[in-house]
Parts: sequence; C-alpha cells; structure tokens
Amino acid sequence: MLNNINAMDRSTPLANSVALIQSSGTGKSRMVDEMAKLVFTIPFNVRLPDEPRAYPPEDYVVWEYLCKSQVKKAEDGEVRAALFFQNLFSEVAIEVERVFSGRRIASPGEFASEWRNHLTKLGGAYREELYKRVVQACKKVGLAEGPPQGSPRCSDGVRPTLDRLLAALYKFCDFRAVEDDVKVMLYFDEAHELYGGSRGHRLYDIMQSSLSWSGPGKSPVFTIFVSTQLPPSAKFLQAPITETAFDCHPGFPLGIGKWSLNQLGKLHFLA
Repeated sequence: MLNNINAMDRSTPLANSVALIQSSGTGKSRMVDEMAKLVFTIPFNVRLPDEPRAYPPEDYVVWEYLCKSQVKKAEDGEVRAALFFQNLFSEVAIEVERVFSGRRIASPGEFASEWRNHLTKLGGAYREELYKRVVQACKKVGLAEGPPQGSPRCSDGVRPTLDRLLAALYKFCDFRAVEDDVKVMLYFDEAHELYGGSRGHRLYDIMQSSLSWSGPGKSPVFTIFVSTQLPPSAKFLQAPITETAFDCHPGFPLGIGKWSLNQLGKLHFLA
C-alpha cells in the first residue's frame, strides 16, 4: 500500500488523501499500523467511545474535539480543522525534538519505527498526552467565537507548522533517498465519525481541504481515512483502497467456489 501511495500523483490540490474501505476484521487497522513502521505516521482512532472492548482503542480527546459537536457553519468547521492541524504539527515537532534530541537516525524506516514505538509505550500514554496538548492548544484560542471577520483562509496557517515538523524530521534523519516519497502519514481510523449526522457540514470534507497540498512537487504529507462504511466524496481524487492484507494473501486456506455457505457456517470453519 505504501508503494502505491508513493506512486500516486500527489502534486495537485486535494490529491494527497485517500479512503481505505473494507469490512470489519479484514486487517485495515493492522495494515496502517504496520505501515507506521516504514513511514513517519501520526495515527488517530476517532471511534465513538461507547465500545469499551473495541480494538484499537479510540483517541478520546481527538474524538471529543473533532466529532462530538456538530459543525453548523462551514466556517466553524474550517477553523476547527485548521486549528487542529496547526497545533498538531507544532506539538508533534516539539515531541520529535524531545525524543530524538542529540541523535541521528540511520534511515527513514528506522526513524518511523522508533516514533511508532514511542507512541505505544506505557499503553499509549505518550500518545494520549501528546493529543491532549494538541487539543488544549486548540481550545486556548477560543474556537467558540469562530474565525475573525475578514480573516485569511484558515488552512493557510497549517503550512508553516507542517514546514516546522518537516524541518524537525530532516534534522534527525536523512530523507534524500526517498525525496519524492511521503514523509508524514496521517490516518483516521473509524473515519465515518467525521461525517457527522444528516444535518450540518461534514468535517470529513473540510479536513481534506485543510490538508490539501498546493506546493511544488509531490505532497510530503498524506492522509488515509479508514472505515468500514464511508460515503463517496467528490473531493477525493484518488481511487479508494479496497484491497487489504486479507484480500491479498498469496495462499488462501479455502479454495474459491469449493464450499457452500452452509459449510462455511459450521463451527469448525468459524473456529
């Protein structure tokens, strides 16, 4: 999947995001988590927090900030998304500086894997604290009042903090061998929660615009929206990814067309 994403044309606006859609239990979450060992990844799970046994666990503070309140005005959604990504990239840059201070990592893959391990330490405590700082920074600016009248496009403020994060990555690792590849991968698991209800504006669409790349060359940042059910969006320029590790396994244990539904429903198959 990572090779396919790196091969995509990511040089035009709205071309740096894709939907990953498949049924439950087909390895979507596992696949993007394994990918985080290869490319620097900022992971999110915005599942509705009413499934205590669901895996992987949700990032509650992110869900609360992005999904709990309905977006009634498009402008409010733009501010919410832009503030989130501005503070996200800023706080992640600070965390990268802290974690890798005084070191030089040999390869982008090793760098990504060590970052992933950092976020999973102590049961995800570092990840939780990082996202708490992001949301606290967002709330400090008084989102409830909305954007100031006559303000510039909110997403314009995302680019400087993304540049700061990229500078932090280049400081601790040499990316010249993968110059055209994605440097920062984001994914939102359970992304249908960003769609909201039948009323109001969809933060899912607004977030694509906030992260849209309009710089020279291929976008260094890419976002994957992971879900079992995600309505099509006209803003997506990339075809949705529907093949997962479950579909692509080279040796299926059951031959295609050789078993009836009744046979597959028996206990020894289900077990």
